[in-house]
Amino acid sequence: MGVTELADPINIPIGLTIEPGNINDQTHFKKTYQQSNSRLKEGSLVVFDKVANSITNTRMIRADNLQYITGKKLNTSDDKIIANFDKYNPEIIEAEAGVKGVKIEKPSSINYLYFSEKLQKEQLASRHRKVVRQIKEAQAIQESIDKNKKLPKRFRIDNMLIDVDYSIQTKLVELSEDDARELLEDKIITGREGFFCLKSSKNLTLTEALLTYRKKDSIEKIFHSLKVATQL
Repeated sequence: MGVTELADPINIPIGLTIEPGNINDQTHFKKTYQQSNSRLKEGSLVVFDKVANSITNTRMIRADNLQYITGKKLNTSDDKIIANFDKYNPEIIEAEAGVKGVKIEKPSSINYLYFSEKLQKEQLASRHRKVVRQIKEAQAIQESIDKNKKLPKRFRIDNMLIDVDYSIQTKLVELSEDDARELLEDKIITGREGFFCLKSSKNLTLTEALLTYRKKDSIEKIFHSLKVATQL
């Protein structure tokens, strides 16, 4: 489903599109946008999620003389800024949550790169849980190999129509648990933890960009209400 609504404080839905579940979000966005774009005044700001962000979609919006703000996936150019983030003299946005940010102006758009201490803690905790989970999985597999037993069922393809021969070895035979943890942390923890980026054609303050993008959460409430209604 794709939903369009007038922004806060109105929050009135004005469009709904339904496409097959295998349709890419970037493709689906075009239909949702074109259902409502004729109702928008010139210069209106279109706010949409980063999963629908593409060069094609942002150009389509700008061709209609509209502005946009969306989320942007972090890339290697962002990593260079992240590595020296404090040298860019980031502006404090929310002191309690430890949110600060910098603006990076491009020829046709502006990136708003933020760091959140709260988000970093949450993401690092999630990454560490993944490290522990993968170590336990490797240990269970290694134990099966050492005792010449079948793999635990959760690691096997359980389908009577599929014959599978397994040949598995783990790295635990040559690594201590500390070494294994260090190897996993090096792969799973990227250094991007706590960082996120917005992209806009409009020159906003860091606070304006963040608050504007957050207000699209009202769309999530619409999706939630639709899902609840279908379950009743």
